[in-house]
Amino acid sequence: MPPAPLPRLLVAEAFGAFLIVLLGCGAVVVNSAHAGAITHLGISLAFGVAVALAILIAAPWGGGDLNPAVTFARACTRREPWGCALAMMAAQTAGATLAAFLLAGLLPQHARAAATTTALPWWQALLIEAVLTFVMVRAARSAPAHAVAWVAGAAVALDALVGGPLTGASMNPARSFGPALTNQLADHDPRALAQCGLYAAGPAAGALAAFLLPLSPKETA
Repeated sequence: MPPAPLPRLLVAEAFGAFLIVLLGCGAVVVNSAHAGAITHLGISLAFGVAVALAILIAAPWGGGDLNPAVTFARACTRREPWGCALAMMAAQTAGATLAAFLLAGLLPQHARAAATTTALPWWQALLIEAVLTFVMVRAARSAPAHAVAWVAGAAVALDALVGGPLTGASMNPARSFGPALTNQLADHDPRALAQCGLYAAGPAAGALAAFLLPLSPKETA
């Protein structure tokens, strides 16, 4: 299949990232607004299903990364030209940020809950985010083409279930940046924007490791 035209690809990436934040972070915000009605398990499942649906919707239009860490890793391993990769990362971040602003406009008193922050030492949080992202990307890369969306979604749900209480289980710099920016502008929690570097470096390292590690012994031959 020939590569998708760049404008169409960028729209797909932006819309997919928009859906992940709107539905995944939306579950976090609604949970805060309704006294924990969704629960941590529900939020984890919401993020997993949101990722799966976003991939299913974006893939026919040529997209599917929906995550700057994944696109960065693909560019580093020469699977994507850097010019296209940078444009994709910008589109992903724009889509995620637009969704974060929409949530902040709808439920301004609870939008702060969507921001990813951690009280752990930076190196520990970075390592956790790297491991969680590695699991997500590795699982998606190992899945057959027809099952990638649901395997990635299942990995995200499990990662969020385990890692959510520790770091927020972002695994996606765009998902962290949008809510962090809205928090900063609303003076809710300046830590969120200050920790965006951690939530970019950890997922980028994890995604890169997932692409560098051979999928099978045949690839090492």
